[in-house]
Amino acid sequence: MAGKHPENQKPLTCWADKEFVVRIDKLSEKAGLTRSKLVQNLLEVAVDEMELMQSLGILSTAIVFRDLKETIKKWSEKESKKMVKAHLV
Repeated sequence: MAGKHPENQKPLTCWADKEFVVRIDKLSEKAGLTRSKLVQNLLEVAVDEMELMQSLGILSTAIVFRDLKETIKKWSEKESKKMVKAHLV
């Protein structure tokens, strides 16, 4: 029955960085799961967590912290490049 999926499932396609896919593949191999099954499991957990945060009224706060983390990361990378460039001059 290879390739046959239950009627209550639909395919979900997304693009990811190659390095991220390598990480997923390593984890799926360790867990003895296909890439597809691992990603499905991870998405289910993430959606459950987001729904819980939404029901508790903290989803907006979590999104702000996520965005702040990304902003700080980008700023840090920019500053690191500046420091390296300054040492080369």
